[in-house]
Amino acid sequence: MIDDPAPVRAVRAAVERTLDAAVLAFESTFEVLGPPFFRGTSTGCCDLRVPVVRGEVFFDPGEVPWPSATRSAVLHGRTLWLGSPGAVPGGPPQWEALPVRGLAACDLVTLLWVRGVTTAVERPGEPGRFDVQADAATAAAHSPPDVAASLREDTDTEPPVDVLRGSVLVGDGGAGIVREVGLTFVGDPERRVTLALRRTARCAVEVPGAAGAG
Repeated sequence: MIDDPAPVRAVRAAVERTLDAAVLAFESTFEVLGPPFFRGTSTGCCDLRVPVVRGEVFFDPGEVPWPSATRSAVLHGRTLWLGSPGAVPGGPPQWEALPVRGLAACDLVTLLWVRGVTTAVERPGEPGRFDVQADAATAAAHSPPDVAASLREDTDTEPPVDVLRGSVLVGDGGAGIVREVGLTFVGDPERRVTLALRRTARCAVEVPGAAGAG
């Protein structure tokens, strides 16, 4: 068996350090470059010791004939709660619970795809910045069973999540957590995701249907 090259191992190790850091704030985007073009952005935080992930998602329909919208989302264990505007303006959202398999159902899926890195080259003069190629099948092979099942489902979508190319920035010159990810899905239409991460002291989340915060 041939070992993966050192840069590939370095990027995968950074992903695991990031997940181990547990309490993180994030900003993410998802774009379909079309036609038709549309875009979603999300800001939030997570505490992976629970695990719980909270995000506020804004959907920009672009060229798609749908209204723009902002929705709340809370992932708690294997339940994804999606919040729609309530009946009272400014009041609490109305929540819908969806069964999911875990972290692959939230913005952190972009980080999980980086587990599937197959090539990585550190940019000269930019310590910790790697140009990478990844694929969902490899990401699934390096993930726990529930996450792996979700990532394999991504390869069955239309168009499938198969090969991804882009860059990963690892903090502290390559010795820290993943700070930025930017990936483009190879296919038609072209799709692009970004994820920015930073440590935070606390991520307080009120889980719908449960008492207290996570």
